[in-house]
Amino acid sequence: MLEDKLSTIIRRYKGRVTFEARKINDKFAWQSRFYDQIFWDDSSLKEVSDYIINNPKEWHEDQHFK
Repeated sequence: MLEDKLSTIIRRYKGRVTFEARKINDKFAWQSRFYDQIFWDDSSLKEVSDYIINNPKEWHEDQHFK
């Protein structure tokens, strides 16, 4: 199944990046989950694209901002 293959690819990628990143910073850690989505139409793609573009602008208002 495609979803299983994608999870395997991402798990291996994150494992290798973690290995290399911890050579530089031993406290390196990934966000615990990743989010994937299939876009079935232009409207949903635009909505997520807008979120990705605008989200960093709103970081100072986030509850985790310190």
